[in-house]
Amino acid sequence: MKGISTEVVSNKKAFLGWISSKVREKAAEMYNEKGKVLDIGCGNGLLIAMLGAKGVDTSGITGMDYSSRLLYEARDVFNANLQKGAPLIHGNFFDLPFKDNTFDDLFLLNTTMNLEDADLEELLAEVSRILLPGGRMYLDIRNAESHIIKWRYLINMKRGNVFVRAYKLDEFRKVLKRAGFNVLAVEYIGLKSRFITPAYVLKVSKER
Repeated sequence: MKGISTEVVSNKKAFLGWISSKVREKAAEMYNEKGKVLDIGCGNGLLIAMLGAKGVDTSGITGMDYSSRLLYEARDVFNANLQKGAPLIHGNFFDLPFKDNTFDDLFLLNTTMNLEDADLEELLAEVSRILLPGGRMYLDIRNAESHIIKWRYLINMKRGNVFVRAYKLDEFRKVLKRAGFNVLAVEYIGLKSRFITPAYVLKVSKER
């Protein structure tokens, strides 16, 4: 992965796939703020390590995940990259252990594809609660208009694998608007074509 060592990552197929990796890289490139940051679903800390390699002070970032095993692995990732890393918290996405209006920025990467519509709505409400007015969120969606994603998800469904969800960009803009977020920027992963790009990374802000 660009800029960091990933030798200690235990499940490379799950965490170092091309789309997932490019989503993290793009989000790290887009981030140029300062403030209090939360990485929801931080997993094994790859995004935090990438931000650290970019020169971001990761002591201002909190990583949170439901998997204790991945949080332990995150420490190994930080150590392998000679970084102090960030505070890590074990927690539930739908009951975030933070006070209202706590964070300036928030990352929610490689997550929406695994959420049912009702679960996404609930999570966005929790995110809105803990973000400051005008606070920013970086998140991604898999592109429902991509021929690649359509093919991959069809195979996934036939194999009976875990639930996966993709969105059309305009459709997801409406989801965000209903949740009280405005889209500030959209970046394509790969070729800039709505029928080819497998994913988008969005920067959005909470309405004031």
